[in-house]
Amino acid sequence: MSALTHRRRGTLALGVALALAAARAAAPQQGLPPTRSIGRTIATAPDSFQSVHDVRQLSDGRVLVNDPAARRLVLLDSALRNPVVVLDTNSASARHYPHRSDSRLLPYPGDTTLFIDGDALALLMIGPSGTVARVVSLPSPDLDFASATTDAAGRLVFELYPSIKPLPPVASLELSAPVRDSAAIVRADLATHHQDTAAKAALPARYPGVTSDAGTTSPVSNPIHISDGWTVLSDGTVAVVRSQEFHVDWVTASGAHSTSPRFPHDWFRITDSTKEALLDSLRRANAERDSTLRARAAAAGRAMIVSPMSTLYPDVSQLPDYRPPFFLRSPFDVSADADGNLWIHEGLSRINVLGGPPVFDVVNPRAGLFDRVQFPGGTVVVGFGPGVVYLSSRNGATSSLVRARIR
Repeated sequence: MSALTHRRRGTLALGVALALAAARAAAPQQGLPPTRSIGRTIATAPDSFQSVHDVRQLSDGRVLVNDPAARRLVLLDSALRNPVVVLDTNSASARHYPHRSDSRLLPYPGDTTLFIDGDALALLMIGPSGTVARVVSLPSPDLDFASATTDAAGRLVFELYPSIKPLPPVASLELSAPVRDSAAIVRADLATHHQDTAAKAALPARYPGVTSDAGTTSPVSNPIHISDGWTVLSDGTVAVVRSQEFHVDWVTASGAHSTSPRFPHDWFRITDSTKEALLDSLRRANAERDSTLRARAAAAGRAMIVSPMSTLYPDVSQLPDYRPPFFLRSPFDVSADADGNLWIHEGLSRINVLGGPPVFDVVNPRAGLFDRVQFPGGTVVVGFGPGVVYLSSRNGATSSLVRARIR
């Protein structure tokens, strides 16, 4: 299971519980730049997509659009019109789109684009014309597709996880303590496959299981995942956003290290009553899940084996006292634009509640946290170009794509 998958778990339940407590607006912490709206929309794709996972803008304004729900990769012109199929499941002239839904577009020097083919465990090199020029093997079969990107030198940068061994069960939850692991952020040359570790990123804490007197082990659910985020800037600098202190460790392409001061943030305190509400909502969600699984098993004429001990949960005292400062649900929640800046999707705070417009902190290695941008509600970031951002939103069964100015 990937680190991003680990990080996504519990986000919705946490958000539901905290949104009620965060409904009252309050002034942001002193030192935060004022929140502004994103710039105006300058292009809208007339065609809708089943999904828009990510896009890649080429130097002349043309855009590759990855639509994994339709299993289709298309190239649009600079006005986001006239789609040309690059990969799909039907066209005899296009290469076959992989079955895996975690395939992604990665920038490469010039107007070449890499596309991860999860079926073949390879990288497709797509030239400026939209044709597959060649296929390159992955430097490691264990890399996480969801986190992979490239740097300015064309090296593949990805998370490589440690060999995480199952935690030995304990007899009582009170005796357990969370175990914290980290993933290596690795840079790999595609030609030589030479690898070096640029940094490490913390993964969500894991709790040991609990063993009953009968010898049955039950898992412990961690409802609040705190982990680091990272990305690569346009100049090849690796930026690791530390969740505990909310600062950035920078590692340049040449290997030089530096650390930013802690960023101002509107920290949201999680009270014990909110923690209890969170745990209750998670228990209900898991109970509904188990009920649904039992019903499906019964409808199929199978008996669902249920452990004598159900999923357990940490004590309130074992949960963190503050909401993590940023979201980690998609690769664009910590991402880099085309102008050398780092974008961090804020977590819930008193002024950024669940369901509201997404707010991003914009950070520069020299200027620090210098901008704070709010996007329209219901939109998600799917890519950047020089001075522009690409946004997608759902409309029933389809997704739209627009290009907007950052300012």
